Amino acid sequence: MKGFYAGKWQSGSIEHEVTNPYSGELIGHVPLFGPEVLDEAFETLKKGAKLLSSLSREEHHQIFERLLALLIKDADEMAKLISSEQGKILREAKEEVEMTIRSAESLADSPSLVGARIQPLAGEASVQDRVGYTVRHPHGVVAIISPNPQPLILMALNTLYALAAGNAVLIKPSLHTPLIALRFVELLLQAGCPPEAIACVTGKGKLLGRAICKHRGVNHLICSASLPVIRDVRSQMEFVTSQLQWGCVATCVVGRTADLSRVADEVMRVAFECSGQAAFTPTWIACFEKMHDDLRSVLKERMEALVPGNPMDSSSDLGPLAEPRKMKKLEERIAFETSLGAELVTGGRVDGQLYRATLLDQCSMEKTRFSSREIAAPVIGMTAINKAEDATQHIRNQRHHILTLFSSDQDWSSRRAVSMPFNNVHVNGIPTWRDGLICLPGHPIRTGRRLSIDRVSDMSHYKDVVFHSS
Repeated sequence: MKGFYAGKWQSGSIEHEVTNPYSGELIGHVPLFGPEVLDEAFETLKKGAKLLSSLSREEHHQIFERLLALLIKDADEMAKLISSEQGKILREAKEEVEMTIRSAESLADSPSLVGARIQPLAGEASVQDRVGYTVRHPHGVVAIISPNPQPLILMALNTLYALAAGNAVLIKPSLHTPLIALRFVELLLQAGCPPEAIACVTGKGKLLGRAICKHRGVNHLICSASLPVIRDVRSQMEFVTSQLQWGCVATCVVGRTADLSRVADEVMRVAFECSGQAAFTPTWIACFEKMHDDLRSVLKERMEALVPGNPMDSSSDLGPLAEPRKMKKLEERIAFETSLGAELVTGGRVDGQLYRATLLDQCSMEKTRFSSREIAAPVIGMTAINKAEDATQHIRNQRHHILTLFSSDQDWSSRRAVSMPFNNVHVNGIPTWRDGLICLPGHPIRTGRRLSIDRVSDMSHYKDVVFHSS
């Protein structure tokens, strides 16, 4: 499949093979573009942003109406494509497509969200002899660097709201999941999006991704990735506005009054989404020692019931890891934990890129990496504790945690929740990346479910026009 930039589909001198992570089957080729394509791409996108601004609100809005119809018609095929190139089970892929359709529907149903918008001047600015108004403007050109665990929704959601605000958009998808991004661009073009206003370039993150971050054609940058990648992105960025999102370690502290059936239900509900590769999945359980053995037994039984296999098969509960290199890192991580005395209770590699739901117990309180690093795999570490304070004290100095406290003692939970220096503390429940109950580190707004008007505002900047009477 060709990439799309400068208003047309284009090939590259080198191609990258996209393979099914379950079967190893070749499912497509994409170009390996380098930084040399960016000047032409961004020059065209600047023209595309001006073209969007020249459309009437009705013409602009009709793009989203037509796109919604196309997404609904193509939903099953898009879900199969996600499952084929990312490896997530088909049920989860269908959910991702459905979330994308709902985002498109919110724009198709709301013409007022599209384009520039005039709104009242903030009250604190209307003082003395001053009157005026505020105008919402697009940033100009928005660059989106998207990850592979949610290859459609994060890319599509940001693209839709950026276009609604009047921005031209350049997409750089993960090389492991580029086909769904290119398919989404195809549908946008069929819906009437000006070809000059959209681009999708495929290439290596360390080469093309870094070049995008540094390019002067970018007016606003969006990137969702692991914390090390985000640190690299920030070091490469020009002085532009940005939305940077990264995953974080999710810890469950199980207190002495916890309901173990609820703990097990919540862990099993969240921990193995996208085979453990989704953001914010719980990776470490610190459990009060008198309840530890019972919880371990329940989790072991339920984890062993999960079936790894072909993600297209309805009987499969776990698909393959999306990236081949992850398997080596995962096995190194397991070896590290066992070298510290951790016990492999259940799980392990099946074959290829399939990995069983894996439980490690007796993880070292002081040295385990489960309390400080994401693992992005269907693996959970457990540690028995004498008191919940041991675990909360240990993780106080860790950064960017999501902490769940399981306890029927609401007073204890409330005091602990307030005292912990984390953005997200949940009691008796574990959030997912879709919940809208996750506040991103260093960012005052929540990820997940938010109003469409807020998302369009994220893709805009505001200009105050103030009149002073003489």
